[in-house]
Amino acid sequence: MDFRIAVSRLWRAKVRRNLHPESALWETEQGSTWLRLLIFAVLYKFGIQNHIGADALSDFFNQCQMGQ
Repeated sequence: MDFRIAVSRLWRAKVRRNLHPESALWETEQGSTWLRLLIFAVLYKFGIQNHIGADALSDFFNQCQMGQ
């Protein structure tokens, strides 16, 4: 892969990622850990324990802007 193409793709990814104000949260190690814990907790509590379907969980994550 050409170096210029790789840099261009990285730059475009950063621009898309920073469209949402909360994106700065998961840029840090602490924020990334918290986000991972939140996702696992939601999947475990609602998906496994309460038998909520994948469609409802997907709707929840999309409303939280996590499914984009």
